[in-house]
Amino acid sequence: AYTWSHAIDDVSDVFPIAGAPVLPADHRNLRLERADAGYDVRHRIAASVIWDLPFWRGVTTGDLDDASFWLGGWQIASIAQGHTGQPFTLNLPIDINLDGNLTDRPATENGLIFFDEHGPERVRIADGVTGSEFLGPGSVGRNSVRGDGYVNVDLSVNKLFRFSDTQRLELRTEMFNVLNRANYGLPVRVLGNPGFGSAVETASPARVIQFALKYSF
Repeated sequence: AYTWSHAIDDVSDVFPIAGAPVLPADHRNLRLERADAGYDVRHRIAASVIWDLPFWRGVTTGDLDDASFWLGGWQIASIAQGHTGQPFTLNLPIDINLDGNLTDRPATENGLIFFDEHGPERVRIADGVTGSEFLGPGSVGRNSVRGDGYVNVDLSVNKLFRFSDTQRLELRTEMFNVLNRANYGLPVRVLGNPGFGSAVETASPARVIQFALKYSF
């Protein structure tokens, strides 16, 4: 399944928990807030598969010395999903327009280096830039930068041992984030803060493998 979407608004959250403040940079000009929504994910793809391996599929029971007992009853299942990055807003650490809110945005993107490849760093201040270039009436739009994309693949392998018509044993192995890919969260977005432009947490855990055993009778 593939989804293309584009969400536009002027505020996305009730609480400031995503990539932009809930208050405008300039309450006298709310049109400056119109931009991609904080939840705007432009491209998303999801796929799932369940495959019963064809070896001895029709065999109901088998002896320990029979090849069908060991080679039959295997099943592979997987869910894969991926989507493009979530937008976020660059903000200044000081109140330039003196409205009492720390929602001011930089005056320019000149002096910033942006990164599109997979990794924790999305934006960096260029060498030799002092930071005073960004001070002034904010002209950089809301949600003007994109975070890292998301890719995840889960996989399971099952084996069914049939002892009789009423007794069977199922061995299941489940692997979450089988690629062990680091899906980075939104980076630090306030200029001048430690770690600015880089993510300090991930949106999903590292690879997890678990085993399950089920006996039915």
